[in-house]
Amino acid sequence: TGTGVGKTRLTCALARSLRKSAPTLALKPVESGGRDDARGFDVENPIAAEPHPLVELRGALSPHLAARREKSQESRLALCDYVSPYIYSLVETAGGALSPLTENARCLDLAVALDPALLLLVGPDALGVLHSMRATSIALRALGRPADLVALSTPSIDGSTGTNADELPALGIADPAFVLGYGEDHADGLAEA
Repeated sequence: TGTGVGKTRLTCALARSLRKSAPTLALKPVESGGRDDARGFDVENPIAAEPHPLVELRGALSPHLAARREKSQESRLALCDYVSPYIYSLVETAGGALSPLTENARCLDLAVALDPALLLLVGPDALGVLHSMRATSIALRALGRPADLVALSTPSIDGSTGTNADELPALGIADPAFVLGYGEDHADGLAEA
């Protein structure tokens, strides 16, 4: 649903759980503002993707803005080619589903081009997730590629933490397949889903 919602934590936890049954690679093809997420994946990955990330942008901006400032261009096709050789891969986007990835593509466009087995929508188990999950889910359905699974991640704790997993289905927004609690580092329940 956005940046800072716990996608990296959940991706690492899911990769750890999936590796129990199959080699799994966690990738972040595009990263802006440093390479902390990719570095975390590199530590976890049993096999290497080189280079990782494929596109590393210095500016802590939306990838399309950072690329514009750095005069860097990467096509959706190049990103798909980068991911395609890996049989089991988890691909984390740079921002939310509707965040601009390039001048002409959103993160969702990359996901659709990759034709994933599952599209996982991650939101924070925090205040504001009811709106962001509803808005993103409506947009994904309207764009023809709804999420297959929804999960919550808990990067920090606030007053609503622990209530959102029940509220999302009660309000008809989504039924979370998994909640990654604060400090947890495995997503076995989600891996089974």
